[in-house]
Order: sequence, then C-alpha cells, then structure tokens
Amino acid sequence: AVRNALTSAFHNIYAEGYPEEASRWLNEGEILDYNNRLAYYRRYSDPRYYKGVEYANILEALARRRCAEVFAANGVNADDLYVNVQALSGAPANNAIYHALVEPGDTIMGMNLLHGGHLTHGSPVNRSGKYYNAIHYTVDPENEQIDYDAVEETARQHKPRFIIAGYSSYPWSVDWSR
Repeated sequence: AVRNALTSAFHNIYAEGYPEEASRWLNEGEILDYNNRLAYYRRYSDPRYYKGVEYANILEALARRRCAEVFAANGVNADDLYVNVQALSGAPANNAIYHALVEPGDTIMGMNLLHGGHLTHGSPVNRSGKYYNAIHYTVDPENEQIDYDAVEETARQHKPRFIIAGYSSYPWSVDWSR
C-alpha cells in the first residue's frame, strides 16, 4: 500500500527546485504543446527535488519566456536574459483559489490536518481557517483510510462551496472518482 501511495501520480507536493534549464530556449508554442512537454517530463523526469510537477514546469517556463520577451530591449535578445519565475510554494496557489472561488465566511471542506491534510485546507492557524468556515473530514480510526461515505455525508450536511481533495501526509492511494 505504501508503494502504491508513494508512486501515485496524484501526490500533492511542492514545486520546489527549478525546471530544466533547456526550457529557457523553447518558444511559446513549444512550451504550450502540453502533450509533448508532459511526455518529455515523464520520460526524462526533471531536476526538481519533488517530482510530479510537470504542469508547474510548463507554467514557469511560459512565464519566464514571456517575461524575457517583455524585458528584451536595446539589442538584447530574450534568449540572453536570465529570468526566473517561481511560486514560493503551493500555499500561495491555494490562496489564489480561495480568493477566486469563495468569499470570507463561506464554508470549505478539507482533510483534517492531523489526518493527513494541509495547513491551507482550513487549519485554524492558517488564514483559510480564519477567514472561512472550515469543516474537515477525517480518516477511519480502524484502517486510517478515508471513509468516502462519511465524507459524502459531511458534505451533504454542511454544503461547502468547495471540497479540497488534496493532502500533505496521507499515505494511501486516493479514490479520485469518489
């Protein structure tokens, strides 16, 4: 079970590290060829400490290319500029989602921090737990796995604006179809 969890393509992990250096010289069309880029990253991996962040690689490469083109001037080619664009961590991305989808006081639902969730999923010490009405689902105390029926019942009872279906330290494979 641990092997299945650790090799899942759906790990909720940071995008620490840098995308491959060669992506600096790709044009926008090459960067946005998702199927080609994803196949490349999956085939050759990438230099990041945490793996499975192919979409972050594409997004950062696109932002770097566009910034280089904006700042290229006075005979300096965009390819000769060193540009880096990178999110601090996944937390700002989560905050952007909250800002876009819910209002302060709205109900959100995420996995309890002590059961494998993340601070940004409604923990009282995080802004998500302070600005929103956070409710949590937990794991079954017997097998320590998500009880999907209980999650569904909690969602029906509290009617959250959205459910955060990620985790930080939940070791089991998630049934994403549920």
